[in-house]
Amino acid sequence: MSRKDANTITAEQCRTARAWLGLSRKDLEEQSKVSERVIAHVESGTGGARLVRYILRTFFEARGIQFESGGGLTLDPARTRKPQ
Repeated sequence: MSRKDANTITAEQCRTARAWLGLSRKDLEEQSKVSERVIAHVESGTGGARLVRYILRTFFEARGIQFESGGGLTLDPARTRKPQ
């Protein structure tokens, strides 16, 4: 991942983070305000502007998902919550 992409999210990270939080694509759309169609493109690796991937990463980080520099994810149980 290049330096300018360091604060965004990969397709695999997006799918994994969403699954860890138990969110459907529709849930993620409603809570992040990113359309379900765009989420599908991000998760398939076929689209998603850098800004959209940054918005999704920020959404997940606020809910306890931590992004590691090597592309992995960890879960902070103290911060993990399903948004209302």
